[in-house]
This record gives sequence, C-alpha cells and structure tokens, in this order.
Amino acid sequence: MNVSETKSKTAISFFLAISIACAFFLLIMFSLPDSLYTMYENFFSQTLSEKEKIFILGSSHVYAINPIIISEYLKENNYEFEVYNLSGPGDDFEERERAIDMIINKQPKILVYGIEPRAFESAGRSITQLPDNPLPNLGSITELFNIVDLGDKKGIIKNPKFAVIRTISNPIEEKNIENHPYPNSPFLTYNPDMTKITDQNGLDNIRPEYVAKIHPVEKNSGLHALDNIINKLEKNNIKVVLFVTPHSEFYLEAYPENQAKIFQEILDNISEKHGIMIHSLYDNYAELNVWHDHTHLAANDNTNFYSKDVTSFIINELER
Repeated sequence: MNVSETKSKTAISFFLAISIACAFFLLIMFSLPDSLYTMYENFFSQTLSEKEKIFILGSSHVYAINPIIISEYLKENNYEFEVYNLSGPGDDFEERERAIDMIINKQPKILVYGIEPRAFESAGRSITQLPDNPLPNLGSITELFNIVDLGDKKGIIKNPKFAVIRTISNPIEEKNIENHPYPNSPFLTYNPDMTKITDQNGLDNIRPEYVAKIHPVEKNSGLHALDNIINKLEKNNIKVVLFVTPHSEFYLEAYPENQAKIFQEILDNISEKHGIMIHSLYDNYAELNVWHDHTHLAANDNTNFYSKDVTSFIINELER
C-alpha cells in the first residue's frame, strides 16, 4: 500500500468516526426530554393572579429572595402586587430568551433580573462576532441549528450541557408534594442546607469557585441574549429592573481583576444601550456573617434585608 492510499484511508476513517460520533450525539440529544422548557410551559399555562404582577428572574443567587416579603414591603408603600420568584439554578439567558414570549403573555408590570459575572462566562457557549478569517466561514453548529427548525428540541441542541444538567436534576416523574422554599417560587426546590449560615472557618475551607473566561462585549453570547430579552420586554411595555447579585468577600478577593473589568464593561454596555440603571448588591453584604457559601446568602430570616433591598429597586422604578 502506497503513501497516498494510506492517507486516503486515514481521512475516510477520520470522517467516518466524526460522522458516527455526531449521529450518536444527535440521537442522545433528541431522546432527552426538554425538561426546562416543559417546566416553563406547565407554569405559564396556568391562570395566575389577577393582580398586577412582578416576576423575578435569576440563578440560585436569587434563591434567598422571598417574594411574599417583597409583596408585604410593597404594600407598606401603597403598592399592590403579586410577586413571583421565577429564578432557577444555573439560569441561562439563552434559555430564558426561548421562554420570553410565555413571560410576556402573562403581562407582568415589572420584570426584575438578578445578574452576575458567571451568567456571562463563555464556557460551552458560542461567540456572536467572529474575528476576520482568510478561510471560508462554515459557521458554528449553533448557527446551523438556528437555521434548522428543531421545534421544542432547539434548546437541547443549542445548549446540550444545560439539557443534561436539567434532565439529571429534574426527574421525569411528577412530584406530588409541593417542595418550594416560598409560595410563588415554582422553579425552586426547598433545600434545608440553603438556610444554614456557614461560619468563617467553614467559608475558609470551601474551595474557590472555578472562574471561566468571559468573552468581551462584542463577542459575548450571553449579553446578546440578554439584549434580546430586554428589547422584547420593553417593546411590550414591561419595565425591566436589573441588579447585580451579592457575593461574599471570599469570592470577590479571589475573582480575577481582568474578568472583573470585562464584567463591568458588560454592565456599562447594557446601561448605555438600554438606558437602564443597574443596581448593585455585588459587595454590599460581603463581610457580613450571613453566607451559606461564597456566592449564596443563607435563605433565612437573617437575610430578609436582601428582599427588602430588591424591593427598594422596584419602588425606585415605580416612582420614576
């Protein structure tokens, strides 16, 4: 066998292996239930309160916000709202963008979004603007799936990492027992550990969180999805309140300065583009003894100030 034949067989074997791997990947992905999207559909298909509504979105950093306390604080200031904490672990802007029409159909008066550096991290995500390349641009697999109509499987294929996580963390079987930390928190599961405050020694012993690279403003797909969400909400006369979620001093001291700079540039871009004042609780409670871990406040009566501070942001928007 000559060199040319060997190279040809190697190339064929390589492409065959790639094709089989891709086919196997697609088979697995299409067999997964899109559990997150289904949860959204199930909740938003219900009839909600006839009162004016406020929806709060965000990751597990928003777990400690009690919507009932916010309703009470608002009532003390002569505002009547039904408040929902619709946050969920690992909240992802691209997933929320898929469900934004469901949110709009429920016509909330205000949507409050807690954002954080991790939400803009680039791991597992595409970029929205590619650098100049002399070679033909074949596009990313994400761009391909944007063109192809995949129905309710689109989110699974675009973001398989989150699809797998959601499937593992949300078993298919329906739970008969309500297991939420507060009323009006349908996507949160009560976790007694989250109510516990970890002492100084305990926080010292927690391994610092892994920090992934954040793509800059012009390439950040998370920012692109958030822009789309804000634009659509504003077109439907829904007020948007953004705030940066709180972090402990352990996290802030370890966070790389170059990443903090990019995160601030992203915040500045959002504020300038949409004319939104971004409120910040980023370091407000950093030194307080109220933390469950480096990025999560313990969800108990000792941290009700978190809900109260978020209420002040809402009132500020209502009085503008």
